[in-house]
Amino acid sequence: MKLIDKAIKKMGGKKLNRYEIEEIKRLWEPLRRQIRRGVYAQVNTVAASGMSRTISVYILYKKEMINLNYTPFWKLYGDNRKNGIVRISGCGMDMLFEASYRLFCSCFDSSNFHYQDHLGRYKDI
Repeated sequence: MKLIDKAIKKMGGKKLNRYEIEEIKRLWEPLRRQIRRGVYAQVNTVAASGMSRTISVYILYKKEMINLNYTPFWKLYGDNRKNGIVRISGCGMDMLFEASYRLFCSCFDSSNFHYQDHLGRYKDI
């Protein structure tokens, strides 16, 4: 099974409509290329308990910033979404790293394509 098929299945498979599947196929290769260069992420809010954060993840596509929160790809890095706001749960960890790592693992076969070797900022630390 191809990686794109695995990603579509992970994002909901049969529950996705035709538009969402076309959007995934249109952005699949640009997303894979951009992840290797780096994704842009920000924390929007932190829950009062500190147990979750709302985040936004962006890629650069044709000189334009694409907010992945408004694409089906949010299902790869977020726990839930409401009105374009993606929430990721947990504490004591870097949520932006976790989101980019989840995206990376969904877009590449991590058994022979290691995250540390292909993310410039993290491999130089």
